[in-house]
Amino acid sequence: MTEQVLILQTGRLHEFELACNALTESNIPIFKQKENFAGLKTGMYTPVAGPGAFFNILVPAPMKSEAEKILKDLPIDLTTEPDFWHFGGKPYVKKLCKILAVIFLVAFFCLILTNTIQTIKQG
Repeated sequence: MTEQVLILQTGRLHEFELACNALTESNIPIFKQKENFAGLKTGMYTPVAGPGAFFNILVPAPMKSEAEKILKDLPIDLTTEPDFWHFGGKPYVKKLCKILAVIFLVAFFCLILTNTIQTIKQG
């Protein structure tokens, strides 16, 4: 089995699809993969863009240079190390995600505190 190498990792779905299409049209075999910020990798099934979600394209090692030449001609951000917000969310979307994360953490802390108090009262 030929070794697969990562040639593109992006959070932007339109860039991912554009690169996949260009490589497929050039008869370069690709493997699509989804990865989250924690490093969990899965085969591509239903791509959903969002914070910390990345789409990977892997190609056989012998075809890496040919694939990179094809991708250089595309209007995409060629990277293999995108940041957490690479999906291209607008500033208000990023702010909303941060606010929701804080609300979730506060609610979770309140539930833990309530459960601890109830446990102390019962025991």
